[in-house]
Amino acid sequence: MEVIQVAQYESETSDEEIIKENHDINEQRKKSKFWVKESTFDKPSETEALIENQWSKHYTNYTENGRKVYYRCNKVKRRGPQCSASMCLLYHADSDKVTCYKTEAEHDHYDHKGRGIDGNVKKIIEELYNDGVIKPKQIIRALEARKIKTPTYTQLNNYLIHYKKKKYGSYKISL
Repeated sequence: MEVIQVAQYESETSDEEIIKENHDINEQRKKSKFWVKESTFDKPSETEALIENQWSKHYTNYTENGRKVYYRCNKVKRRGPQCSASMCLLYHADSDKVTCYKTEAEHDHYDHKGRGIDGNVKKIIEELYNDGVIKPKQIIRALEARKIKTPTYTQLNNYLIHYKKKKYGSYKISL
């Protein structure tokens, strides 16, 4: 058996430079939020209209002033990059008052709905179906001619089945 000796590998970058690069990548500072007082309510039930479907409960902190409930923007997924707009409700410990705070930051999410067919497109599909355009490919062509965002064939087919059940009722087979 023959032994071959190989020269030592020398990198062009030093270990210190590699560690410094990795440290810079991992060190991303969290952006601080600037809270602005929006309004004060006399009863906690009045804040329900403020929350609506736009905000989801994010977390809660208990302070000397009272309970702070933080809300995140509901238009983005929970496990993903969050919208920088958020809201905080302070339920005062010494009274029934509730103070609403919102961040200075504007909503920075896209209004793109990731799933399903848009509501306006559904109405147009229903109109086309009622006008006699029954087949999915014909409906897709009609939507493309109107320059409207077309759903996939499967989405359209599923929606047509759902619409037919709503319009005509479910199938009844009697023997």
